[in-house]
Amino acid sequence: MTTRIKRKYSEMAERKEEEEGRKEVAEEENEGRKEVAEEESEGRKEVAEEESEGRKEVAEEERKGRKEVRMWKKGGKSLCRRSRGGKEDRGYE
Repeated sequence: MTTRIKRKYSEMAERKEEEEGRKEVAEEENEGRKEVAEEESEGRKEVAEEESEGRKEVAEEERKGRKEVRMWKKGGKSLCRRSRGGKEDRGYE
């Protein structure tokens, strides 16, 4: 009878150790997934910032190009009101 009880307790102890081991492995996997997710998120943020900066630069160059085209169409004249023959200079430049 005592051997049966000892065997039962030893089996229970083994199961408990296995469960704890599985829990530890699961926790480590979760931590690894979290780290990977954070790195991916940071990478996406950096890419988004770079794309935003690139779009800003392109938009600025397009504006400059449109301004140059307008000035070329006007014959190189400035686009402020005074040069276009407006009433008085209202500070538009």
